[in-house]
Amino acid sequence: MENKILNNNLEIKIKDVESNINSYIKWLNNNKKNKVPITISKEYLVKAHYHKEEGRGGYFAPESGTSEGQFLTLLGLLDVYEITKDKEILNLAKNIAQSTLVHLYGNNEIPNEEFNEEYIYSPHWLFNASNDEFSSEIIYYNKEVNFVNGVGSINTKYKAKRVFSVREMTGKLEWENPFSKIVGKEYEISEKMIKDNKIVIKLLENYSGKLLVVYSDLGGDKIQPSENYEAYPVWRKLLKGETSCAVDSIWWSYQCFKKLYEILGDLKYKKILENMKGLIRFICKVENSNDYITEDFESGNPFSQKGTYTYDNREGEVVFFRDSYDGAILIKIPKGNGEVQFGKSAINEVIPLDRFYKLKISTLVKGKIKVILTDKNGYKKDRRWEKIIETKGNNIIEEFLLYQDDFVNSANNEEKLPQNINLKTMIISTEDTSYQEIKIFHLRTLPLTNYPYAPWILPFTINTINNKLNGQMGMPYVGYQAPWLWQELNDETGVLESLKFINDARNAYKKITKSSNNFFAPVFLWDVWNREDYGEKNTFAFNGPDPNATWGGYQYRAIECVAKTLYNDNTLILAREIVEDFLTDIDRVWKSYKDNLVTDFRESGQLLKEYYSSHDVALVLRASLYALKSGVVDKELSMRLINKCVLSLNYNFNKKTIIGINKLSGTWAKDNKWYMFWGGEILSSLSLLVKFYREESL
Repeated sequence: MENKILNNNLEIKIKDVESNINSYIKWLNNNKKNKVPITISKEYLVKAHYHKEEGRGGYFAPESGTSEGQFLTLLGLLDVYEITKDKEILNLAKNIAQSTLVHLYGNNEIPNEEFNEEYIYSPHWLFNASNDEFSSEIIYYNKEVNFVNGVGSINTKYKAKRVFSVREMTGKLEWENPFSKIVGKEYEISEKMIKDNKIVIKLLENYSGKLLVVYSDLGGDKIQPSENYEAYPVWRKLLKGETSCAVDSIWWSYQCFKKLYEILGDLKYKKILENMKGLIRFICKVENSNDYITEDFESGNPFSQKGTYTYDNREGEVVFFRDSYDGAILIKIPKGNGEVQFGKSAINEVIPLDRFYKLKISTLVKGKIKVILTDKNGYKKDRRWEKIIETKGNNIIEEFLLYQDDFVNSANNEEKLPQNINLKTMIISTEDTSYQEIKIFHLRTLPLTNYPYAPWILPFTINTINNKLNGQMGMPYVGYQAPWLWQELNDETGVLESLKFINDARNAYKKITKSSNNFFAPVFLWDVWNREDYGEKNTFAFNGPDPNATWGGYQYRAIECVAKTLYNDNTLILAREIVEDFLTDIDRVWKSYKDNLVTDFRESGQLLKEYYSSHDVALVLRASLYALKSGVVDKELSMRLINKCVLSLNYNFNKKTIIGINKLSGTWAKDNKWYMFWGGEILSSLSLLVKFYREESL
């Protein structure tokens, strides 16, 4: 009796669950066509949503698909295949998988099983999933607009898209980005009216006179069908070789490739899967966050980083470049006498006792390179400490770890680097007389400081150019964490640290909201360059670079991942506490299956139920199933939530065609809206229910 709790207590017939699964698969296939509205394009790209909508409030184009929808749909189909053995479903999954490799991965060569940071194999997050082209945006940073009594208007050449800011005529942007902070007075906008080729702006202040406006219109290049593109800071073409990967797609894709390999035995999926294990570790290191010198793919300027400089007294001309392919600084040094330096100044940092440095470099010929530390501005030989390294030449990329004990005083070779010096400048120098070409990739400070939980939690994104890391990875979200990934990597520390992060987010939620609910503060603010916009460094918060931080899906994704971790290992006491406490509170606030589940978890502690999200219900269902089958969570609680979820999904299943443009019969849609990633999550959850139910029947 005890081991047949699903069979004995499920308040819906399992055949009805199977019927709804089949209806959704039929709907998917019936809407796999050439013109929107579509589910899947002729190239087997999954559209983000079936209804007409600019995604995330206009953040991306209505024609778009996302890695979220692509991978979750693929995973859902594979889960369904495992319980049905339906070859047509498998063929659809295989086609989507192949399209994913071609389009999201840019048809890049399948990686070796051993991960290499010089070849990062990751999927782009956003693409045109329709069979129609659409226009990208052009940003106008300094449009002079005459305001009368706080109202100004712009007639645009192309269809108007967005207004970002209004500032005084002498005001400046800190950097060339529409979301940049403004130096000078910014005028707050009370209302924006954008229609066709007309923008009308109303200010809070009743101002008359000229002001500078930052806005955009749809006058950019066309984004072609099946083409990847980027939505930040506006809809735009990708840079050559550019990929921006949303990190949650890493653990979705991991599951997809694992199932594809298990089902098909195709070795390419095994290669990708094994490579991903190294990629996950690499992502979590976020080593590049404090680079003194770093790669830059977006600027041809070798001095694009603040504080970098050069000095030489060489007989011939020394030339400095920025290599666009690998982002490295390239220095061409003529034959002759004299020193050549590339340095980073204005550091002004007391060196911690555990600090060391990683220098990634290559040279054309064998040579000696000095790395110099100084604690004084200007040249003072007795305040310079140096380490000499010898390079192999032949453009071989080498990494050198430089420890504090390695450095000796330039004036007195017996004197080691003192502790706790105030570092002013770091210099890379050579005095070799032969012709030389030096590439400096990065000079990195280690270990990471001000990055709690690293290297065990997933950051926000991983961006690459030509399959090489490009830029910082952003701040970690609770909904992006999957402790079970570390179980896949046989890394107990990773599991425990990931669970600690999620538990700390739980405690932070209680503290911030002054609530007893065991939910999660959604984002942790590492000390990165854009952190100040959101709160104090190294604290949990309710806002971050993704403004959708309070979305319920992030809560339910987190608890599903913790529950899966517990299912894999029921001895994890902290995982059990997190799961049981969360499910207890959700069960309490979700009174009936006919009600909406909480969709928004506000900083005030307010729990909003603004719409019906079948996606969220599916995640609670899966978390509850894992909790039940772990054997250590309250079975009555788990079963009560399982029944609420299955009854909710059945109650809201659309069996009749909705009159209007959107035909959503066969989905769990309400309000004429359907997101494709919802369907993927539901398929996975219902398939797990069927699987567990059948196992009890054996």
